[in-house]
Amino acid sequence: TRTTRARRMGGRKRAEPQRLVPGDGAAAAAKRVKKEEVKAEVKTEPGVDEPIDLTVVSDSDDDAKPDSLHGGPRTIVDAPPYPPTIAFDDPFHPRGVPVRCPPDWHTVDGANAAAERLRNEVRLLGVATLTLASAPGEAHARATLASLAAGVRASKRTVRKNYRGPAGVETWNDAGEPGSARGVSVPVGKLAECVSAGILDVAEPHGLPLLYALAGGQHPVTSPWKVPLIRCVCLLEAVSDAPANPPGAVRSQSSDGSAVKVELAVYASRLMFEMIADDGLRLIVSHLAPPVPVARALETEVRAPARFYVDAAAAGGPGAGGAGPFTLPGLLAAAVSAGYDECPTPPNLSMPLMDFQRQTLAWMRDKERSERGLNGVFWEERRWADGGEYWYFPLAGELRLSEPPLVRGGMLSEEMGLGKTLEVLALVSA
Repeated sequence: TRTTRARRMGGRKRAEPQRLVPGDGAAAAAKRVKKEEVKAEVKTEPGVDEPIDLTVVSDSDDDAKPDSLHGGPRTIVDAPPYPPTIAFDDPFHPRGVPVRCPPDWHTVDGANAAAERLRNEVRLLGVATLTLASAPGEAHARATLASLAAGVRASKRTVRKNYRGPAGVETWNDAGEPGSARGVSVPVGKLAECVSAGILDVAEPHGLPLLYALAGGQHPVTSPWKVPLIRCVCLLEAVSDAPANPPGAVRSQSSDGSAVKVELAVYASRLMFEMIADDGLRLIVSHLAPPVPVARALETEVRAPARFYVDAAAAGGPGAGGAGPFTLPGLLAAAVSAGYDECPTPPNLSMPLMDFQRQTLAWMRDKERSERGLNGVFWEERRWADGGEYWYFPLAGELRLSEPPLVRGGMLSEEMGLGKTLEVLALVSA
């Protein structure tokens, strides 16, 4: 065998192909190569103790597709239908390819990279389920969904948002949809249009608003950075038969048993965590089943018989003239305590406390001793399926990647003359 040599031709090095021994074909040479067993690779994120199995691969290279995590050919077998982290333009054909979330995804640099189109990793927030049925005179719901899954032409546009840095790539069309093959997935925008036009009936009362919120969250125009904030995946293979009128749903007009259940997997981009008090986000997350149970739910307030009269309209509550729940006054009104358990008067306080003042004292004392502080009432801790955590503010519709600060206390908002000074003195001496 003659070894490979490099010749300098035209200023460039060119390698000659290696010659085989006479009579030794490519098949015989391939048999001499020892076939190594491909093992699943286990990755861990910084600060997470539990290992995460990101890849389950087979020995065959047939129909292999590149994996953005490893860069080599992989074939996904027995993988979950919705991997915890994917590239935004993952076509889900035949399955979604899991990728490792970059270690700086949660930082400001990660947000800037997403805004400049340099990063496109999205993470699974949860899955919503809707029941769809064909309207009278329309085709079966499955046939309608199959016609909507006509495929989306892949789009890649090079853009430069930072003249000092490299150029980015936009991998979505004008509606925020990445490329997909025919018969794989239904674009959420088309599904919303189909339901709005009356071709399909949605059984759940929140169905159409949810579809509109998903289509708007994926449309780049609605984002301050002109980047899709979410990726919604509706796979045809996940469509299953369902009763036309599930419990608690609005009665469908269809009576031919054509109801189907569809799954809407929602992936969040890095820039979704830069939004503040977004009503669409609140609607979406409220109807998602998270891939991992909530780690730490909201702390429940003690609800004793009311001793205080609360003017809901003046406080911004749902009463007549109120500002509504999705406003700052509405958020404050939701945290109002109109009654609490009583505690005894501190022994070193000479003036006895009235019953409502003992309630106020118990409420202030519990707020000062709360383990999670004031933010424990508003923020719940959630976890990603592949490790790491994030926090969600259900009342405001806001996500964050860093733990809310520990702040104890509250707002004592009793009217003049009810003894706030005495109550604070009791708290100091308690």
